[in-house]
Amino acid sequence: MKQALILVDVQESFRRRPYFRDTELPRFLRNVQSLINRCQSRDIALVQVFHQEPTGDASNPFSASSGCVRAMPELSLRADAVFYKQVHSAMFGRTDAGVTLEPWLRERGIGELLITGIRTEQCCETTTSAARPRPGTPRTWDLGCAT
Repeated sequence: MKQALILVDVQESFRRRPYFRDTELPRFLRNVQSLINRCQSRDIALVQVFHQEPTGDASNPFSASSGCVRAMPELSLRADAVFYKQVHSAMFGRTDAGVTLEPWLRERGIGELLITGIRTEQCCETTTSAARPRPGTPRTWDLGCAT
C-alpha cells in the first residue's frame, strides 16, 4: 500500500505566537527529521501543509506576507506537494493550483497516511478524523505531534 507522510503546520509561524513554548521543539524536530529521512529513503510521498490565513497583514505570522508561512529552518526536506489551509484539517488544504489534498492522494493511489505536526489536539486530530469517514479513504496513523 502506497503511503504519504503529511507534515501539518510544522512552520515558522508558531514561534511568533505568545502561547508557543519551544521546550520540546528540538526533540520534536529531530523526530520529524528522522521520519522525513526514513520516508524519503523508502520513496514515501512527503506532503507539507501550512496554515495560512487570508490576510495581507504582515504582523500576522500566519499571513503569507509575514514570511513565516514556511518550514522551520531546522528541517531538511523535499516536499512532493505543498498545501495551504485555513481550517484545522489538512484534508481541506489546497495547492497553489487549487487542488485539495484528498484528490491529490487518490490520484497517486496513496492508501495510508502518516500524520504528524505541531498541534496534536487541533490540526493533527482533525486531519486524521477528516480522512476516515469516506468509503475508500486511506488508513491513517497519527504519529504524534508537538503539543
